[in-house]
Amino acid sequence: MPGVATGVKELYLCTSLGELNKKAEIKPDKTSTRHYVQSACKLFKAAEECRMDRDEEKAYVLYMKYLTVHDLIKKRPDFKQQQEFFMSMLGPTSFKKAIEEAEKLSESLKFRYEEEEVRKKLEEKEKREKERRQQKAELDKGRVSPKAPDNRKDSKKDPTLSVLVMDTRKQADFKESHMVVPNQKYISVPEEAIRPGITVNQIEVNLPSESLPLWKQRGFVDYIILLDWFSSRTDLKLGTTLQSLKDALYKFLDTVTGTYRYYHSPTNRVHLYPPEVTPPATPPATPSKPKPRAGTSEKEKEKEKEREREREREQSKLKRSYSPITATSYAKAEIARPSAAKIRTMNPIFGGLGACLTGLRNLGNTCYMNSILQCLCNTPVLADYFNRNRYQEDINRSNILGHKGEVAEEFGAIMKAVWSGQFKYISPRDFKITIGKINEQFSGYEQQDSQELLLFLMDGLHEDLNKADNRKRWKDESCDAMDDISAADWAWQKHKLLNESIIVSLFQGQFKSTLQCLTCHHRSRTFETFMYLSLPLASSYKCSLQNHYGGLDGGHYTAYCRNGTRQNWYKFDDHEVSEISTSSSVKSSAAYIFFYSSL
Repeated sequence: MPGVATGVKELYLCTSLGELNKKAEIKPDKTSTRHYVQSACKLFKAAEECRMDRDEEKAYVLYMKYLTVHDLIKKRPDFKQQQEFFMSMLGPTSFKKAIEEAEKLSESLKFRYEEEEVRKKLEEKEKREKERRQQKAELDKGRVSPKAPDNRKDSKKDPTLSVLVMDTRKQADFKESHMVVPNQKYISVPEEAIRPGITVNQIEVNLPSESLPLWKQRGFVDYIILLDWFSSRTDLKLGTTLQSLKDALYKFLDTVTGTYRYYHSPTNRVHLYPPEVTPPATPPATPSKPKPRAGTSEKEKEKEKEREREREREQSKLKRSYSPITATSYAKAEIARPSAAKIRTMNPIFGGLGACLTGLRNLGNTCYMNSILQCLCNTPVLADYFNRNRYQEDINRSNILGHKGEVAEEFGAIMKAVWSGQFKYISPRDFKITIGKINEQFSGYEQQDSQELLLFLMDGLHEDLNKADNRKRWKDESCDAMDDISAADWAWQKHKLLNESIIVSLFQGQFKSTLQCLTCHHRSRTFETFMYLSLPLASSYKCSLQNHYGGLDGGHYTAYCRNGTRQNWYKFDDHEVSEISTSSSVKSSAAYIFFYSSL
């Protein structure tokens, strides 16, 4: 196996991802299918070699060419006649791997091109600053006459762009004199507060009080400029004040993955230094009980205990084996984090809005999947069950109807990442691959019906987490002599002998059906379980809903979810998450699936 290069090769082919995509274009010709297959194999091998050599640009172009050729092969008539033969030549896993690697390279290259664009703009600015300094030096020596500054470029500057200048000179020098330019804000980040390896939080502690407001707003400006007395970009070396400040702002140590990560924008607009993501401190696993007020009488204490017992009795009526949790207490729950390896596979974009306000990247017509995942992640009791790792104790890997826990584990990873609050959006690629491996209907990238995915996912989670002992047998007996409540409880317990999971407890209920003979007037009743109901449009929504825009042959899915911690409604449109201003805006004629809560 060839060795892996230690450093990423410098950019040399193009200046943007669009230019790379043009290089990857292939025009179809009359070559035989066998020749196409041989070319595809060579392209894939070359792409793998370039990836190992850390030549990201060339590897991306070759992977994209391979995918194009693969698509051309599948469209040829003789491919359908000898599909097994050609697929054996192409390899069973090459196509999926090419897609995964191309997407990873796309993310990396997009960021590198943006970084290069920023670097060039900084170099141009530094060049202009150097020229101004030289002119000033000449003026001071009296060798040249004053020259009017060239304001042509400044007059063309976009007035909507916001700039924050961080002056790293000593605080005393900043107070004595500093620049003032319209539409630009200046703060002092004195060199006394900066040292190699320092973090933004440590810098903030030592900042002057007047610098703090703008420092905390640094993530909302378009550009940040770092300056001292004389340095230019060529002077940015390890250990210098500007380089140490740049490192603190531009990259940070991710405590989840244990690696350095760089901030970048998911849009084409370049943002140099968005705000740091501070992982929340781990709160206690259970909410603390309110302390009794001073002077509380024994009678009041007894009343409080009675109210507590009444609440417990009300919860016991739900006949569920999992304790429900309110939005208030959930904010204090201890949330487990996904593993570092799992986080890396999600390609997260940092800069989250808060718990359960993380978007999901569209992998190609996967809005049907993303919207369902958001609705389920915003189901508070289900979220608590997965975030506290309770599901790991219930995974039934021996259930022949289950999937060895794979569905539950991948869903749990999505749930934890979404609730961590650290990420703006993530890629649910591993979840998509897992469900596609189990059900071919979801293996491709065609639009699917979200209700079919929900049916599959709920069944998969149930069987992976089914704690019931299937060897038990229910002793059949008549319930005609029982009253309705006793008979319903009897039927429910019978159902739970073979079906006991968080899905059954939260999402299933009972129907009672009564049939009466018109001749003898004898009544027979049956109790059946259900999970889905066809209902008219509700006047108010309790938990979440999914919208579908379009027709029967396609369209787009979004989700409206009530956030359990903020008690506000949010719209989830793939990777975009936005707050809905009023509850009346939640009502939608495009509503497709409702998630109700009885709590």
